[in-house]
Amino acid sequence: MRYEGVMKTDSGITVLGAGAWGTALANLYAECGRVTLWCFQQEQADKISTARENVDFLPGTSLHDNVVVTADAKSLAASKVILLVVPTQFVPDV
Repeated sequence: MRYEGVMKTDSGITVLGAGAWGTALANLYAECGRVTLWCFQQEQADKISTARENVDFLPGTSLHDNVVVTADAKSLAASKVILLVVPTQFVPDV
């Protein structure tokens, strides 16, 4: 089933990690509602949010309209599900 347009429903899912795999998962889950894509760095979040594409890690793939990009750790508090999609060597930094 594929949903078209922006859904008002919040899926409660946050993808922690905005690399290629995290961006792809956020796009996939965004088919069913709003998803938060959390970036470690504010500059990266701004770049992805403005371009609506993760040019550094997943170039050529548009970000779904239901994906909200942030670097604000407080956004994690409202999440029902957090997907940790960060390479092992970077987990201590997160």
